[in-house]
Amino acid sequence: MQVFKAFFKLLNKHKSAIFVYTGIFFAITMLMTSSGQSTEKKQYSQVELTIGVENSDKGELGAALVDYLSTHNKIKELPKEKEELIDAMYYRKMEYVLKIPENFTEKFLAGERENVLESTVVPGSNTNFLTEAEMNQFLVNLGMYLDSGFDTKEAIELTMKDVKKDSQVSFLDASDSQEKPRAAFYFQYLSYIFVTIMVMCLGAILLIFGKKEIDDRMKCSSTSFTKRNLQMILGSILLTLMIYGFFMVAAWVLFADYMNSVKGVLSALNALVYMILCLSLTFFISRVAGNGEESGGKLDLIANIVGLAFSFLGGVFVPMEVMNETVVQVAKFIPSYWYNNANDKIWKITSFADAGDIYKNYLIMGIFAVAILAVAMVINKVKARRS
Repeated sequence: MQVFKAFFKLLNKHKSAIFVYTGIFFAITMLMTSSGQSTEKKQYSQVELTIGVENSDKGELGAALVDYLSTHNKIKELPKEKEELIDAMYYRKMEYVLKIPENFTEKFLAGERENVLESTVVPGSNTNFLTEAEMNQFLVNLGMYLDSGFDTKEAIELTMKDVKKDSQVSFLDASDSQEKPRAAFYFQYLSYIFVTIMVMCLGAILLIFGKKEIDDRMKCSSTSFTKRNLQMILGSILLTLMIYGFFMVAAWVLFADYMNSVKGVLSALNALVYMILCLSLTFFISRVAGNGEESGGKLDLIANIVGLAFSFLGGVFVPMEVMNETVVQVAKFIPSYWYNNANDKIWKITSFADAGDIYKNYLIMGIFAVAILAVAMVINKVKARRS
């Protein structure tokens, strides 16, 4: 077991770098997890704008319009100086400026309802569509009640009651109404972290074994080519399990309720299968990266390229729902696609009986792992014969 012992001597020598990489990538995981969850929440919340209002209307309708806009937006008074107003809009302290003329109520009651209000919006901004849609909804409803014979006060009360009603949304799939748990985001971003950290940490050790002088010394020993590779793979598996174990322990500490459920078990298993795939991929990359001194820097570059490519095409940073159908079909040849496809299904299920499609994703990732490792072993054997 000389190669196995040498592997852990090298591991001990590089332990500081491995601890630093693990700590940095864990911090990145937590940041992306928090960011992902906050973004998801914002997608389903009411948009709130900052609107500057100057209400000169002496009637009741101007005040009612301002009151309605304030239910979903922040209302600010306009600065007295023109320069201050320009600065406020330039720095986005106000996204929309509304001026209600003093005869607004009088004109509206007389039937003059077009181009009565004055508005200003920041050039290139689309906030005017949101604000004007809200105002139009209010004014159209108000006009209908006034035209139907209601007095001003009653028309305002009925309009406010109508426009303040929240729309009820029904989902065809009950799981679509669930909020994605924070743990699901954690496991989603692990696919990027696992690829990158494995190539950087494990790849650096495997490259040392690939150096010509070390490779020549191992060939002179009594250990066969097959045994040398098996011992190297065994050492790699143990390092892989240590890194995997760290992130799983962290998951149990941070998301205990989730991890103690069916979802947690399936997520941990999904991450394990993907970690094994990353091990095969790292072994393959270390075989093709070269054996020279410059290979260390090349390895960092490869790690970032592969990690980002897997993440963008695999659905980590960009949801599959917004991708072109052709891109999705190409993404199916990327292992991370199947990991994230399983991850998106896991948090929606309630029992192991619902996990049939998830097991298929595990199987596909396993096939990828075996195929990549087989190619890496063939390349390793060809290089050994040529040297």
